[in-house]
Amino acid sequence: MPTLTKTWTETELLALPKEDGKYELVDGELTLMPPASFNHGDVSSELISQLRHFVQKNKLGKVVEGQTGFWMKSGNLLSPDVSFVNQSRLAKFGEQPSVFFPGAPDLAVEVLSPSETRASIKRKLVEYFSSGTKLAWIVSLKTKSVSVYRNPDSVEKVCGIGGVISGEEVVPGFTLAVKE
Repeated sequence: MPTLTKTWTETELLALPKEDGKYELVDGELTLMPPASFNHGDVSSELISQLRHFVQKNKLGKVVEGQTGFWMKSGNLLSPDVSFVNQSRLAKFGEQPSVFFPGAPDLAVEVLSPSETRASIKRKLVEYFSSGTKLAWIVSLKTKSVSVYRNPDSVEKVCGIGGVISGEEVVPGFTLAVKE
């Protein structure tokens, strides 16, 4: 992944060419993420579709896709593959924040790419939870499983292909079979 080092403003970040792919800003370095595989996109889309339908029906908040930027407390700008922000946090900003969301999503979902390492996922989990995330799902296409985190230090449970993930108290009432 190519990296460019400089101090970036929100205006500059918003002006980056979208056709180049997805960017994240970590410790002052702009990192271009490689395009996702078809399977990665399919799984992300299915999660967004199912979660968004449930959240809208129950007026719980907003679900956004992986191009959406979230400012972490550290000053880093991350973009989980799928994110949920609850209605009470959104209400603080009127209808919606005008640019990148200040803080992490309540639920952060990462669909693992072949280029991601265990260390890079651990770093993201630390960032998410220290900036407000309450629940994270790490989806492994390789093992066809979802690891559920309530803190960055340990996986709470791993749901295999026969398992069911739950929104717990973060997205109350939401469940989804992993095989879907």
